[in-house]
Order: sequence, then structure tokens, then C-alpha cells
Amino acid sequence: SSSPSSPSSSAAAAQAEDVAAAGAAGWGLELYLVTANVGDSHAFFYSGVQTTMLNADHRLDANKGECERIRRAGGRIDNQETKTEKGPSRLYPGGLMMSRTLGDRSAPHAIATPEVSVCVLPPSGGRIIIASDGLWDIATGKQAAKIVHMKAVQPACQLLVGTAQRKDSRDDITVTVVDVLPSDRRDLKLPW
Repeated sequence: SSSPSSPSSSAAAAQAEDVAAAGAAGWGLELYLVTANVGDSHAFFYSGVQTTMLNADHRLDANKGECERIRRAGGRIDNQETKTEKGPSRLYPGGLMMSRTLGDRSAPHAIATPEVSVCVLPPSGGRIIIASDGLWDIATGKQAAKIVHMKAVQPACQLLVGTAQRKDSRDDITVTVVDVLPSDRRDLKLPW
């Protein structure tokens, strides 16, 4: 005779087997990348062929959904205009260009809750480029990936920072490059 917990234990074991079977591909198990972001730094994944943005853009000019959330909460979004040009959208009170930030009390409608996304990485691995807006103000993810294609990680970071400085980026420039390889294939080399 089975105990009362046996049926649920069997069901849980069957569900666990289903999950493991569904994940059994490529590296033995699928590798998931989870990103959580607040603000205007971005992460891109480069497969060697394609570049994919891994996180949400919280600049007001790029995220209409966030603008709607702010307006529903009672915030105001305006553009600062000069005699020669129209400025970026800003959140008031506070004057921020972003809908989500950490620790900015002057902008009560800018929340600190990160947006979380999950993606499955390809079995062949790839490269993740994470950088502050000092880089993304002067380059797209695709351009950054092209600049550092065939470069080792540390020289790739230095090259991207140097490129942003030469293009006179006026913002902070922080870059991290991570190469992701299958753990069971230490002999595998990425195409760079």
C-alpha cells in the first residue's frame, strides 16, 4: 500500500522528468540567461551571426508603454525645447529621461522595479556585451559586436571604451564582455 504522499510525489517526479526532458538539448540542458535592468544600460547577445538586445529600454523616447504607465500614475512627460532643437522626453517631477532608476527620489514616478527577461542561449555559445549608455549613445548593439568580433574579452572591453571616448561620448562609459561556452565542451572555441 502506498502512503498518501506517494501520488503527489510521483506526480512531482513525473513533472520534474518532463522539465528535464524538455531541457535536454545542446549542452545536455538548455542554458538560460536571465537579465534584470533598471535605467539606460543595455545587454546584447552576439551569436557570431546575429545580435539580440537582452533587456528593455527605459528611455522615455524608446518605451511608449513606460510613458503610459507614468501618465496613469499621475506623472508628466514633456520635451525641453530650445530655439534650435527639440530635447529628449523627460519625466516630471524630476526631469529624468528614464522611466526606471535606482534611488532617484526627485522623480517619484520613476520606479526601481527591474524588468526581467529570460532567453535560451544557443548550444554554440556566444558573447554578451553589457554597457552603460556612454557606449550605446554612440553605437548600436550590432555595431559594438562588429567592432569587437574576433577580439579576446579584455581587449574587446578596452576597444569599446576607447571607441566611445574617440567618438566624444559625454556620458559614463562602462563595458563588460562575457563569452559563454558550453561547460561540457571546454575544447570548443568561439569564432573569435
